[in-house]
Amino acid sequence: AKEIKQYTQTHPDTQEQLVKGYIRLRKTRIERMVEADAHVEYLIQGFLAEKTYNNGVGQSSIGKSPFFVMMGLCVAFGIPFLGFPVKRSRVLFADYENGDGLMEMEETLADFLGIHASNAEWDEWYATSYCLTRSELEKEIIDFKPKLVIVDSLRMYDAKAESPEGCPRFLRETMELIKAYAIAMFFLHHPRKIDFSVDVEKRLNLLKDDVMLWMETAAGAAGLVQQAYTRIGFIGSSQTTESEGNELTIRGNVKGKGDVIGPWILDRIYNDQGVAVGYKRRAGLLSLSPTDQQAWKIFPDMPLHFGDLKALFSLAPYTKTNKSLSRMLDRWEVAGVIVADGPKKSANRTYTRVTEAA
Repeated sequence: AKEIKQYTQTHPDTQEQLVKGYIRLRKTRIERMVEADAHVEYLIQGFLAEKTYNNGVGQSSIGKSPFFVMMGLCVAFGIPFLGFPVKRSRVLFADYENGDGLMEMEETLADFLGIHASNAEWDEWYATSYCLTRSELEKEIIDFKPKLVIVDSLRMYDAKAESPEGCPRFLRETMELIKAYAIAMFFLHHPRKIDFSVDVEKRLNLLKDDVMLWMETAAGAAGLVQQAYTRIGFIGSSQTTESEGNELTIRGNVKGKGDVIGPWILDRIYNDQGVAVGYKRRAGLLSLSPTDQQAWKIFPDMPLHFGDLKALFSLAPYTKTNKSLSRMLDRWEVAGVIVADGPKKSANRTYTRVTEAA
């Protein structure tokens, strides 16, 4: 890789090894990171990689199915998904829950996305199956040759997958499908039933806790989430005070990259007849939680270093650890309400408030 070549040119110890005729076989961390990143091909840039097993967790009836149908249509017809570039690929949506309602969902989402394709183009790029067994699904994959298979839901597809005995078998069979047919698979999944005896303040919070910690609320064996490449958590407006009544909030973790997805607030878009037709990701200050918005408002109108910001947010109610402050700054940068200047993790890196965001 080009980055590795540049690395060897700028590191005397590596150059010395070349002169001595010995090339070390071990790899440095940066070399491994460069190689690993080079091997990842994305269907949705930075969000969904090819040939991976993925998992989305959220309560029933909060809007996961429309989210994933929209994802599938965007990939199938080459439309950016929530603003992220996609690689146009065939999509198979394996439905076990929506039944006849899925057709209407596809139609309204297609209209929202501006898809005006012929029936032949639909059949070429996007297909739906209903309540197939694993062997039937494999036959559909062989015949249709998709690059993305969305399964709604894991529990209905394989009722025994959540058990300690069934999880290893499910994961083995799923990875066999992924490897054999070079597909990405995304399973919709449910959390365990909420224990209402636990005080709400002590329950795990997707917006505040580590994503993988929150994912421990997923039903069944831990491996269902731990072995996934992309793990996304979904919460509806009734599940958090942070969203202020918004339809859907998501946050996710990508293996090897951390909690890099969200938190995103997705507004449900309605047509003239009042029918929900799609999602739109909030941008700017409105894309942040009320807590982040309030913290941003005390950011002075001048460039600040990380140490300055740590001092600024050292007092209640904004007390931040280095890790939580860094994550908040990442969210602000993604939202476009601050501009960072200088190498990441450098002591000289500065952060400047974008006044237009107010």
